[in-house]
Formats: sequence, C-alpha cells, structure tokens
Amino acid sequence: MAVPVRQYAESALFGLVKTGRVLAEDYVCQSCGTGFHVSSHVRHWIGIVLFALPMIGMGLTGLIGGVIAGLAEGWDAGFAGLAVGTVVSVMGWTALFVIGRPVLIVLASPVVPDAVEPVVRFTQREPIRRCSCGYPVRCHEVIANRLNGVPTGTEYRYRCTVCGHGFTIESPWEAISSIGGSLLLIAVFLVASLIDDITWSGLACSGGIGLVGAFGLTLTLVRLFARVRHPVIPAP
Repeated sequence: MAVPVRQYAESALFGLVKTGRVLAEDYVCQSCGTGFHVSSHVRHWIGIVLFALPMIGMGLTGLIGGVIAGLAEGWDAGFAGLAVGTVVSVMGWTALFVIGRPVLIVLASPVVPDAVEPVVRFTQREPIRRCSCGYPVRCHEVIANRLNGVPTGTEYRYRCTVCGHGFTIESPWEAISSIGGSLLLIAVFLVASLIDDITWSGLACSGGIGLVGAFGLTLTLVRLFARVRHPVIPAP
C-alpha cells in the first residue's frame, strides 16, 4: 500500500494565501519503496480530448490524403501530405503518451477505501529535526506550493509524537517569495498613505492590504526562527 509523502498545492499572493486545492501528490509504496506521481486527471483528459486526439486525427488525415494524391497524381505530389501527416501524427502520439501516462497511473493505483494505514517505512527522507522537548521529529507532510503552475516554495510540516508540538519549516525559495510578496503588500499601503487626497475607503482598503502583508511577513519570520529552534539531527 502506498501513502502520500508530498503534496503540490495551489497558492496565491506569492504563496501567502493557500487555496487548499491539491494539484498533485507523490506516493511511495510502503512494501517495496516504489514511488509514483499522481496528478489531477481531469486536466489530462482535457488535454487528451482537445489536443492529442485531434493531432492524431489530423495526422492520419494528412497521411490518407498523401496516399490518395500519390496513387492518383504520383508520389511526388503526395510527398508533402505524407511528410506533414507523419510529423503531426508523431506529435499527437507523443502528446497522448505524455498526457495520458498520469491517467494510466491513476487507473492502475486506485484508492483503497477503509484501508488501515500502514507503518511508514519509506518516505522522501526529509531531515529529522529536534523538537522543543528534545525528542527527534520526522517530517509527516511536504507541501510544494504552486502559483499558476510556477513553484513558490515548499513547506515541511513536523509534529512530535511525544508532546504533540507541530511546526513548519519553509524552503529558502518559499521564504524569499513570501517575504517579497509581504513587502510588496506593505509597500502598497505605505504609498497609498502618502497620497494627500486619498479617501477613507481607499485608506482602509490599503490598510487591509498592509495588514495581510504584515501577517505574512510575521508568519515567515516565525518559520525562519523554527529552523534555529528545531535544528537538523545529523544522520548516524
């Protein structure tokens, strides 16, 4: 049985806002250690129907047209159709393989209802950190955030099995994107507050934006401090 070890989640506002929508997950089998990637198969079906299959159809049409033209007028006349049809067909079949492979993985790895969670033996081997109580803590959840498909960083979530304390470690790129987004929102508030004829509603709106930026900056600083408070335990 495989368990999820990494999630790819959608985010907004430079990673400050998490929409909660999971785009994909990485699974690792706890019996053999084999890993595989499962993504949202709806968009893959859309790609198959709207891109791969039409490309294959146009390629076959070009091949058939080239053969008919070659038989009727000579192969010199049908060469263009054969060449274009071959290229388009190869592109279509390649797209079908690339886009359709995740769909096959989803179909070959169905969800097991009411399954007992297995003992975790294989993970992505994220570093073990020390809890505030002194006990070692393993990473139990990895979330790789995406903003319109662009990576905005990764969150590593830990929870101690002894005292129950949980904390989150951000990757360097997650911290950079969050700090950059927070400073940008704070800058919007500062610029708006310098406008002489700004209305109260505009000032309140910019103040709300500034509060979001200040909250995001504070949260990022707390998670950066967690790196120092919960150091990595060297592997034996």
